[in-house]
Amino acid sequence: MRWLLLVFALTACTAHGPVNMRPWDPNYSPTPSYAETIANWSRLDPPQAYLHAFRGELVEHPLPTLEQVADACADLSARHGWDLRITNPGGCAFPISPTYCQIVYWQADRGLQTRIRNHEIAHCNGWAWDHPA
Repeated sequence: MRWLLLVFALTACTAHGPVNMRPWDPNYSPTPSYAETIANWSRLDPPQAYLHAFRGELVEHPLPTLEQVADACADLSARHGWDLRITNPGGCAFPISPTYCQIVYWQADRGLQTRIRNHEIAHCNGWAWDHPA
């Protein structure tokens, strides 16, 4: 019976989105702060070899919130039959062919937005998903 209650509790929690693991902290958010996002992206600058304009049709989806970016990335991943699992993405890229790529990115301040956009275009240009240096 305890096992059944545990399964029910886990199912109920996951069916309705993320659970606040720190209910005592009024400032807690599962979405990273602006400072955390900048720190994460500074570690993910692509190598120079991939920093050039995409030579093909580039479809861009700039979005105002990180939540919208995450939803759009999940939606495009499902549409293209990919199993893209990114936590807290600032953007995502879908290089469908050597001449067609879709990118989604967060409309942050100009500097960070440019950095995220360049990162995603680097994926269109062939930079691997595991971000090798």
